[in-house]
Amino acid sequence: MKKKFHAIFEAALTRYSRGGFLVGDYVKFAKNFKTNDAYKMLGSNIKQLLDEMESSKLHLRVVGIVDNNTPRYPGNPDTMTGDVTLDIALDNGGGRYTHYTKIPACCVEQMQTDGINYPAFDSSLVRPNGTQIKPLEYSVKETESFKADRGEGKTTSIDHKLPTQNVKIPAQQPTTARYLKSFQEL
Repeated sequence: MKKKFHAIFEAALTRYSRGGFLVGDYVKFAKNFKTNDAYKMLGSNIKQLLDEMESSKLHLRVVGIVDNNTPRYPGNPDTMTGDVTLDIALDNGGGRYTHYTKIPACCVEQMQTDGINYPAFDSSLVRPNGTQIKPLEYSVKETESFKADRGEGKTTSIDHKLPTQNVKIPAQQPTTARYLKSFQEL
């Protein structure tokens, strides 16, 4: 029987086929991006949102890339141009994004990260860590939870510590025939 082999090729999107950005990239506002003509054409509400994003201490991420010129075949990478508009959002950590907006790609530039690591968050956004590396001696404080009412109308201290020796628990063999039969089967 003659075997047939069909070569299947996939086209992969690369960073430089989409205007230099990929979805998930960390970006920062370019220097003097407010003097750019594309920024000046944005509406006042988007400019206000970008000011909020710039003043926050959170990172910006690319959450979408859209071609400015609609291609005839949208899924074909051969018809893509480098002229793109970016959907960006503030990264709140843990996959939570806020302040979604669409801006021209010329307003932001990619942040350099060290390999696979994410850029560090500002120290004001990090919760203080109360981890004790050096062990501390634990001491038990006598509280009301270590007292019980034994039916006398007042609380007295109870024994709340574990014994340090093995304690033999008094037990008897079952004496009725029904229980003896079940133990003999074991």
